[in-house]
Amino acid sequence: MEPLRDYGPGKLSRRSIVFLEKTARSIAEIQPSLDSVPEIVVFLEVLGYNNKTAAENGFKDLYQVAGHLYGSLDHYMDREKARLTQERSMTIAIPSVGARVGQGLSLTFPWMGSLAVLYFFGVSLWLVWGLPLTIVTSLIVGVFLGLLLSEGPMQLFQRLIVFYYNQYNLSEVKRALRRSYYLSACLVAGIIGGVYVFGSLANIPTQFTILTMISASTIFAHRVSYILIYALRKFAQIVVSYAAALVSLLTVYFLMYNIIPLSLNRYLVSLGTGIAVLSVVPIYYSYRVFTANSVYSLGDKNRNPLNTIVVNSKTIMSNFRVQLWEGLPYYLFGMLFFAMLFGDRVLSWTFNPVRSANGISLPMVFNSTYHVGADVALLVIFPAAVIQFVIMTPISEQISNLTTSITVTQAGKVDGFLNHRYEVLLLSSVLAAASVASVLFVFAPIIESWIGGSGTSIYVLRLAALSDVLVAVFMANTLFLIFLNKIRSLVGIALLGVSVLGVGGIIFAQFGFQYIVLAYGLSAIATTSVSTILVVKSLRKPASLFFARYM
Repeated sequence: MEPLRDYGPGKLSRRSIVFLEKTARSIAEIQPSLDSVPEIVVFLEVLGYNNKTAAENGFKDLYQVAGHLYGSLDHYMDREKARLTQERSMTIAIPSVGARVGQGLSLTFPWMGSLAVLYFFGVSLWLVWGLPLTIVTSLIVGVFLGLLLSEGPMQLFQRLIVFYYNQYNLSEVKRALRRSYYLSACLVAGIIGGVYVFGSLANIPTQFTILTMISASTIFAHRVSYILIYALRKFAQIVVSYAAALVSLLTVYFLMYNIIPLSLNRYLVSLGTGIAVLSVVPIYYSYRVFTANSVYSLGDKNRNPLNTIVVNSKTIMSNFRVQLWEGLPYYLFGMLFFAMLFGDRVLSWTFNPVRSANGISLPMVFNSTYHVGADVALLVIFPAAVIQFVIMTPISEQISNLTTSITVTQAGKVDGFLNHRYEVLLLSSVLAAASVASVLFVFAPIIESWIGGSGTSIYVLRLAALSDVLVAVFMANTLFLIFLNKIRSLVGIALLGVSVLGVGGIIFAQFGFQYIVLAYGLSAIATTSVSTILVVKSLRKPASLFFARYM
């Protein structure tokens, strides 16, 4: 580009040329990238120029000034500064490591809180000490049913709400939230009907069948209600809500001993209190969503209300059948992964040598000996899950930022970035999980004596802890494969894990229920091995997979 001279119709006076040069230098210093005459006019107005200023310096108006400046600004610009400015304008802000650690801890807080209840009561996850075994079995069967069947809607609708929320499509966010309630109501009705039919065929007393229905429906409704909270990333509210619920549950259970002496009634009251406390946050944000006029009113600090994006209050209705079909792999994987993670507990109930509880014969009886070992071993995966969240959450934004500074021929840098990121993810997951597993393995006798376990529980704890190291690796592979759009392959891998666990568990259970944990280990080995092979294969040219999905 050449410096300003006699551009435009007619000759320019010396005064006009000096004015243009000063103006061009000012613009180049402040805004290195202006690509059209209208943009230059707008910027001149921002700087305080007007038609009067233009006339005083020999021009008809600002458009004539901009016409002379256009095409010549590059001569006055620092090209390196312009490049850096343009890259910064395209760069996506990434939360700090500390912020992501806090978010990861808040996401695992509900499960950590449940394990805290385990230590308080000394029986097992989600339960209280002192309840009759029939009641415990009825409640825990309902809990597992609710957890298993709610995992699918959690995976499906959380993705949909996040997708539409990031598009500023509040109308579709509301629609997805309503659909989650409708589908959940149908599933809860199916759970109640299925439990009733099974209880009738197995001759289970009606009161225990009703307890299972209540337990399953309650946990299902609770999890589904938090879909919106997780989608909106309200991490602080999650921590506060669960902390308050745990405190209220324990407080009511212990302080109402004289008022409600019967353990079962007191437990149900305390559980109801905890659920009521947990419901405050989702009810509040559901109300906020349904009464909001735009996503800005939901209080997201990352969204600028001055953003010029047009937000329509009404949009074309999405086809739920299409959404369900596209989200079906995530739906199935969520359920299969949960079944793989907790299926050994169900087998331990079925093959429990205790075939009756409180004189009542049941098709399965809660196995506290197995649970005390297997549930404590879950501590292995929590630190790995937090680390995986910290590493993987910003990966899309980081690659996007990387692509702003490279050319098409430098796509190999994206391959290198993704390969290095997976190595860091894998190594960090193994170190975190193995560290906790080592502590549990060595101190298993002390831990079990503290919470009331036995020698069998120690055996289960040690093997489950070692297996959970592999589960942590599988979780890392899962995050990477989902990022590379390999969710359908993951469904097959999870199905393999459930099959190995089911078949192997039935075989090993013939020698004693404690050996079911061996099937859990084999399942972890199978899923980790296959998923690792798939990740390594995908990492040969990961950039092409990324660009094929996101670009």
